[in-house]
Amino acid sequence: MGFQPPILPAAAGWYVAVTPADNPDPEAAPKAIASNVPIADADLTYELPDGTVTGPAWPTNSIAALPSGGIVVVASLPTPEWRPSVQGTGDFKPMNLPLRLADAEIRVQWEGQPNPNVLQLVIWAEVVDRYVEVKAHFGSQNPPRQSILATQGLLNLLQVPAPS
Repeated sequence: MGFQPPILPAAAGWYVAVTPADNPDPEAAPKAIASNVPIADADLTYELPDGTVTGPAWPTNSIAALPSGGIVVVASLPTPEWRPSVQGTGDFKPMNLPLRLADAEIRVQWEGQPNPNVLQLVIWAEVVDRYVEVKAHFGSQNPPRQSILATQGLLNLLQVPAPS
């Protein structure tokens, strides 16, 4: 496939997993996952129908097990055909880096939510001619200020590769 994933540099206190540029899964958007708690082993790899093992998977297990102070951030580069429909909240908006949590849509419930205590903040942005989706998950519906600040600090480090 050859798509470079977004870059969430390994910062102190964060665990990071990144889709390889040569990911053999044609359905997977290049992504980077960062968490302030260890990423669940089950989220680090997955098997394709042909038996090829790749990863990381979507961090459902990590999100489901988030403690109250836990954070899981997923930054991905969805392809244009995965672009959400334009219904007021789903459109990718032109933005500059660093992305800001203040621009996020707040979701207390969402389809496939693996843990009812988890809050999800979603940013859909168009950055350097790339669609970028960031989903920040907090282990509490009312995350402490330090969790918000830590997540914004991580987003301040986010890098989006230019299209090749």
